[in-house]
Amino acid sequence: MKKFYLLPLFAIAFLISSCTEFPDIAPSANIVGTDDTEIEAYFLDIDDMIEVILSENTIASNGVDVLLDDPRMVNANIYLETPETSTPAIVIVDFGEGTADVKGNIRTGRLHLEVSTLEEYSNNTGRLTIENYSINGVRIEGNLLAEHEVDVEAKTLFSYVEYSGRVTWPDGTSATRNSQAIKDLSWAPENPVTWIQNGNANGVGRSGVGYYTVITEGLLFERECLQAGNYTPTSGKKRTIGRHLEANIDFGNGTCDNEVMITIEEDRTYAHTFTFEGLR
Repeated sequence: MKKFYLLPLFAIAFLISSCTEFPDIAPSANIVGTDDTEIEAYFLDIDDMIEVILSENTIASNGVDVLLDDPRMVNANIYLETPETSTPAIVIVDFGEGTADVKGNIRTGRLHLEVSTLEEYSNNTGRLTIENYSINGVRIEGNLLAEHEVDVEAKTLFSYVEYSGRVTWPDGTSATRNSQAIKDLSWAPENPVTWIQNGNANGVGRSGVGYYTVITEGLLFERECLQAGNYTPTSGKKRTIGRHLEANIDFGNGTCDNEVMITIEEDRTYAHTFTFEGLR
């Protein structure tokens, strides 16, 4: 198995800077503890749609497929831009000028995926370009790289994912995120799809403040929770560092919700419920 090495906290934390000074943080105005998780949700939604394509062999032999039960892409126009046997193959997920999913989210634009092979249960590499994409008026730009190693007998998938992108909200505010993650995904047909994620991220939040985030306890994600509109992990912990402040976020013990506990500077702890603008 390939080994991937993530940058340690001390290696890039010094790169984070901002002219914005943190105020005396109140729970309702906390930006250190919430910025990164809010940004991540939009890329997480896209990342998991691509994971469906890469890990579940959902491309039909005739080059067209509706991705079966995935409620986010069921109405999208999905097709192979290259012959199925091409190496690499190019898969297009086209939402056009506005396509509704089963929850009423309206997506526009295209996801352009170049994948090394479409062979069932095979190791592969996918490169995603996000083209004029938005969800409910929130624009997402960027690129994603995913490398997969499959263990068929164990029904697990080891995945290294990195991406760089920007989110822009309808009010004109924006945020950036660069992420490296290692994911151990379980896809046994009889069980819900889940994965443990470790890694780090950095960028500039919607508030204009630079941040660096590292996962301190593996984050457990469940595909059914994402599809239901819960875009936070069901368990795990991460630490976010911004200018002058540190926030530790505890995602709980397995409940499928958007509720977390945030501790600022190890002495102020409070509950927070995420409401992701533009995501249902």
